[in-house]
Amino acid sequence: MALHGELKIMPLSDILQSLRANHQCGTLNLLDGKKEFSLFFENDAITGINPGQPSREYFSPILCYFLEITEEVLDREFKKKLKLSIADRLQKSRIANATRINELHRTYLTESLYNVFMWQSGTFAFEDSTIPGPIFDDDQRNCGLKLEVDMILFESMRRIDEWKLIAKQIPSMDDVFTIDAAGCPPDEQLPDPHKTIFGFCNGENSIKEIAYRSGQDLFTTASILCDALENHVARRITPNDLINLAEKSFSNNKRTEALRYFKRAIELDRGNVEVRHRFADLCVQMGMHHEATNEYKTLAQFAREKKEFDRARLFYRQIIAMNPSEYDFQKRLYEMLRDIKDPDVKSVGLELADTLKRLGLRRDEILILKQIIEDNDHDAFCFERLGDAQQSLSHEKSATENFYTAAELFANQENFQSAIRIYEKILALNPDEVKASKRLDELKSGIYLKKKRRRRRIIVIAQSGILLLAIITYLCYTAVSTVDYLNMRNRNLQYLFDGDFEQLHGAIRSFQNKYPLSLVNIDFKRYCGEIELIGNAPRKITTADTTDVQSSALVNANQPKSHDSSTGNFSCSDSIQSGVINDIITDTTSLQ
Repeated sequence: MALHGELKIMPLSDILQSLRANHQCGTLNLLDGKKEFSLFFENDAITGINPGQPSREYFSPILCYFLEITEEVLDREFKKKLKLSIADRLQKSRIANATRINELHRTYLTESLYNVFMWQSGTFAFEDSTIPGPIFDDDQRNCGLKLEVDMILFESMRRIDEWKLIAKQIPSMDDVFTIDAAGCPPDEQLPDPHKTIFGFCNGENSIKEIAYRSGQDLFTTASILCDALENHVARRITPNDLINLAEKSFSNNKRTEALRYFKRAIELDRGNVEVRHRFADLCVQMGMHHEATNEYKTLAQFAREKKEFDRARLFYRQIIAMNPSEYDFQKRLYEMLRDIKDPDVKSVGLELADTLKRLGLRRDEILILKQIIEDNDHDAFCFERLGDAQQSLSHEKSATENFYTAAELFANQENFQSAIRIYEKILALNPDEVKASKRLDELKSGIYLKKKRRRRRIIVIAQSGILLLAIITYLCYTAVSTVDYLNMRNRNLQYLFDGDFEQLHGAIRSFQNKYPLSLVNIDFKRYCGEIELIGNAPRKITTADTTDVQSSALVNANQPKSHDSSTGNFSCSDSIQSGVINDIITDTTSLQ
């Protein structure tokens, strides 16, 4: 009977009932994406199961655990060219009892069949045959499997109903549990399955591992732990609990134990970026660069999916730091930055080009440089790099074209030395390039003139700067001298009132010596002439006299003055002296 279709339309329970009702014999193949499962149906019972892989692949780890043997022992047994099943091989070598091995095999195959009933989608196809096909190996055929359809259907329906309740409490079989000793009954009050399962709830093993280690099926293990969780006997371990244990172990220099906790925390919450980041950092500290690279790679992918490009850039940089010759990650970083038009894309692209050049991958380097030029078509340096890469592959024509472009870009930027260097490259590559030779001569002469003009301009700027500095200095000098001049006149006025001509002449000489070049010397000469008129007055003049003298100044303005030939000083009458003093007072007031 040809039977095929989709499990959504015809579930596995209906297929088995149909095969039994029609007394079919053959192989039922089930496919759910990449998952494959086959069972052989005969005499209204299931007598063969293949969970999608040979017995050796899925059964060896089970044997190693329950029989407490190593993979090397099994490999040695399988190398013996004997046409025997696994059970018979191990019994012949006196490693284990064949009955016990077949029992373990039947339990595993039965549990795998119950898991297929949980498939929500997939396809099926039935093939009529009286003999199991080659997909069923000797171990699968000889383990003595025989499952009645009614028993399988009843148990599967019960499990499906109970799985729905279990899933509400335990959404993942990767959850980790620990037992609360205070709330747990004594061992003598616990049934054997409970006692065994609780013994493996150490805060590290997942439900899958507990089932595997305890010898119980997954459904029984999950059901017992679900009841323990509801009764507050068991407690679910969170990723943070495991991280705390990992960091404590790491601080105690137990690095292997810390790694185990971190891996378990990641299994519990694979999308937790912070846990993965801390685990990757720990791997770096332990020198486990391969594991750190894998974690940073996953973190970078998560960050890109969330459009957190700065974090992705950080993770890629950490990978590149550990793997400087792994250009693949540099390329991923470059492509990401190019997609988002990041300003650093050019520098990252040139780093990638340098790595490719170092590894001798010049063709890949050329492709990257061309992409950089697409985004930076005025970058002379990139054109030169591209020309060098093409020249290394003997692509002389393309190299020359890019050298010409680079040289002219440098010339337009007035970087004539670089332009000359590139034209010399062109002539070394093609000595008969007339255009390059002519342009080279033009650039060299242009550089000479430019240097000459530059030197002249520098000299003019320097001279102008010196002149400006001199002017500023002289103005400051004049300002200071003016202030001192005013202060001196105020002091001299007091000397004049007191008739202390010795101090008066000393102050005048001191100012002349201190400011010989000051502009105030123009007024200073007139001031000195006025002082000279009263240089040797016959009597001491007081402030009180000044008023009287000023009042009579007009009357005696035309009186003559005399000169003492023995002393060389002028002398004048009181009226002349008072008039000069009045002028000095007026000048000082106006200057202030």
